[in-house]
Amino acid sequence: MTQRIAPFTETHLEQAADLVCARVRLMRQRVPLLPAAYESPQPILGWLGDLAVERPGVVALQDGKLAGFMLALYLPRFFGRPTAYSPVWANAILPGSSPRLYTDMYAHLADLWVGEGTRTHLVTLLAGDPPALQAWQWLGFALINVDGVRQLAPLPGKPLPGIKVRQATPADAAVVDELTRALQAHLAASPTFFPHDLDEITPQFEGDGYAIWLAEAGGEAQGYLSLAPGADCECELLQDLASVNISGAFIRPEWRGQGVASLLVNQALAWAQAQGAARCAVDFEATNVLAARFWMRWFTPVAYSLIRFVEGWEPS
Repeated sequence: MTQRIAPFTETHLEQAADLVCARVRLMRQRVPLLPAAYESPQPILGWLGDLAVERPGVVALQDGKLAGFMLALYLPRFFGRPTAYSPVWANAILPGSSPRLYTDMYAHLADLWVGEGTRTHLVTLLAGDPPALQAWQWLGFALINVDGVRQLAPLPGKPLPGIKVRQATPADAAVVDELTRALQAHLAASPTFFPHDLDEITPQFEGDGYAIWLAEAGGEAQGYLSLAPGADCECELLQDLASVNISGAFIRPEWRGQGVASLLVNQALAWAQAQGAARCAVDFEATNVLAARFWMRWFTPVAYSLIRFVEGWEPS
């Protein structure tokens, strides 16, 4: 079998979209909650077509047939640096093929990215393919973010004496702002060290699909959880009218480990079910250890994002 890496061209669009759809079909065998819409190439084709015009990409050809492809967005500032980012729909290899295809394609693109001064490289992969994940780790990539999904059945738990959960209104803006700032500080602290602008995590009170829930004790808010519509899901393959997205959550330290987060999630899930939703999505930083322990217990991983910082190299 002969293999070569070649530039991505318009002639590869349909085959590339089919590769992504094939990966989605395999993933839906493991996680049927994923929207079925992305088994069809139409939405993928639109995204790929737009991106292929903007940025160069590569394909892996085996005996002249497409076995893999990779494209990437350009982000002016991620962690304060120019970044090349390949979303979950912008890379794929033929199911059953060697993950070495990923490493060979990345080797070609990385040379281009670093040569133009883009030294932060980010990629999102569908979960359920450990050899592919390992291939990227061997390239120096580390896990940074996880996207997960669950059904709307409630989490196990029981009522907590003295805790009341209610939906926030615009009159609660001050307390929601305080809790959001506390979340901002938590994300910027050890071991996450991931600063966020307040606008990035401030929840929205009003609008279809938006809701904020407060957990109160002694008349004071001890935590919150915010929901956003499925179009706001960070993982594009979860974006769907039947999805709801947990866009933020924070519990004050003195109330952690007592079941407050489960109460908030259950209230949000019940509300989502009443709105006709079919699934709930969440994304979280891998280094946010408290969040990771909780979300990984109750949500199934759908996609992993990995990052690499290339240091100490200068173009000749």
